[in-house]
Amino acid sequence: MTNPSIRERLRQAGGELHQQVDALFSSYRLTDLEGYSAFLVAHAWALFPMEEMLEASGIEAMMPEWNQRRRRFALAEDLAVLGVAIPAYEALQTCTNEATLWGYAYVLEGSRLGAKMISRHVAGSDEPLVRAATHYLNHAPQPGQAGWPAFLAELERRAAEWKEDDLFKGQSQAFGLFLQAGQRFQPVASSIA
Repeated sequence: MTNPSIRERLRQAGGELHQQVDALFSSYRLTDLEGYSAFLVAHAWALFPMEEMLEASGIEAMMPEWNQRRRRFALAEDLAVLGVAIPAYEALQTCTNEATLWGYAYVLEGSRLGAKMISRHVAGSDEPLVRAATHYLNHAPQPGQAGWPAFLAELERRAAEWKEDDLFKGQSQAFGLFLQAGQRFQPVASSIA
């Protein structure tokens, strides 16, 4: 019997928080301008401080393809298309624990998979501005070293040197920030419809 991969262990450790985040953001009305704008503002409130913290903490030395992975500039472009300001957010403290940083990165990278599905939904909007503001959802690094399989392979390789609790801590904090953002910016009229 083989041990589960680090990805499987991360899924198990963060599964409940991940479901909460997915359920919350699925309540946003993504095909109308107000709902989609709120969705992007919420993501910016969480994503900007996480990416900036990762960079200030030296993620580029651990992940040379980081510049292809970061998405806040694509998100800022979408907010500009919608005429919406980047929300004020609090900076996160830098972190010296490599495993914790990779826990954050795991959540950010994994969120691309959901973004692809959301993008297909948003493409059906009757609102031209909504359809035009999908740089964030469609952002993809170059295939190869910056792709999801390469990320997971490197995570698996490095995880052998870490305390898993540190990795799980970064994952939990990242999901927690998205959960706070989703609650904070959820439009009053949101519904699952």
